[in-house]
Amino acid sequence: MAVADRLSLGGAVEAITPPLPVALSGYGDRRGVAESVHDDLEVRAIVAADGDTTLCLLSLDLMAMSADWADLIRAAVATALATPVACVLTTPVHTHAAPSTLAGTVF
Repeated sequence: MAVADRLSLGGAVEAITPPLPVALSGYGDRRGVAESVHDDLEVRAIVAADGDTTLCLLSLDLMAMSADWADLIRAAVATALATPVACVLTTPVHTHAAPSTLAGTVF
């Protein structure tokens, strides 16, 4: 494997707090919906590119994420970066103060 002559790195943070009120996930006996925001939920991105390949890692302030949610996000980011979907990785931080992004969740 050849080492790239030039590696570009970048990062960003963006709020992903949904509009209120919103049902939160994380506790089986949670009652009601969130009606205020203490801290915004965020997505943090790190992008590395060597001229041939662009790789993006997204860390999201969510409890968990089903593949269908992750696939939508990965496809949108891959299109924006003009890189294959396989080069976009997502991971939730597992906060219990975020809306559900699990398939089949009903509130």
